[in-house]
Amino acid sequence: MDPFDLHMLCGAFDDSGSVRSVRGVGISKHEKSLVGKIIGNRIANQEAFIKKIKEVWHTIHSFKVEQIARDNLYVFHFQTKDDMLKVASGGPWSFDRQLLSLVKPTGIGKIYDMNFSKVAFWIQIHNVPRACMTRKAAYFLGDLLGSVEDVDLGDLGDCDGKFLRLRISIDIDEPLIKGLKVFIEEVNKEVPMIIQYERLPDFCFHCGKIGPKYPDCLDLDGLYVDPAVFKFGDFLLAKPPTHSRTERFVNKKAPSPQRDSDGGLARRKSPNFGACC
Repeated sequence: MDPFDLHMLCGAFDDSGSVRSVRGVGISKHEKSLVGKIIGNRIANQEAFIKKIKEVWHTIHSFKVEQIARDNLYVFHFQTKDDMLKVASGGPWSFDRQLLSLVKPTGIGKIYDMNFSKVAFWIQIHNVPRACMTRKAAYFLGDLLGSVEDVDLGDLGDCDGKFLRLRISIDIDEPLIKGLKVFIEEVNKEVPMIIQYERLPDFCFHCGKIGPKYPDCLDLDGLYVDPAVFKFGDFLLAKPPTHSRTERFVNKKAPSPQRDSDGGLARRKSPNFGACC
């Protein structure tokens, strides 16, 4: 029995029914599965969607796709855990410019109640002082944006590029953060840092949230807003680097630096600054 449907059967039992202990139902199946939700107001064409993901995921073994009703919800059943992990760590994925949020199922419960709000993106932080172009500083700054999963250390092994590049799990129910202001003690001033997102799908220039674009923004409820006053735009889009360095720190992730100080950095977050306001 599919563990996602087990709660339906349990709900049909009356109070006088006998109770039995069930252990490990569906656990092995869960270990090699992902649940995905397409974030947007358009229902994806199932046939086209499945065909496309099988082209881009490049798994070693074939996998099965199960559609859940007509709510842009899918379950992906992989033959191996390696294929599942490859897909889970290779995102963000999108279809027809709509984000595909993937979640690892745990336990037994309603698939509709699963939380699809956390998605990892490769994020670039620009205008970072050279003194802060280190792995330790990258974790500190990334912690202001979300949960850091990976840091691109570059060819020399310590953030040697023109910007910091991190893989960060962000809350897609919140507006995208456009920038940070960080006080640098060495230069005794606040430094504005620009945030850009790689492979960013559709997002609203009005509210800044990933999902339906204006004029379909859910926050507006059909109201008109002059595009000239939008606070978000294409400036949030980042061009991915030409190299393919996307290694994951599997069981090697460095602990996040202390929150009170980090090499002269003092935390001050402000998503509104300069030209990004």
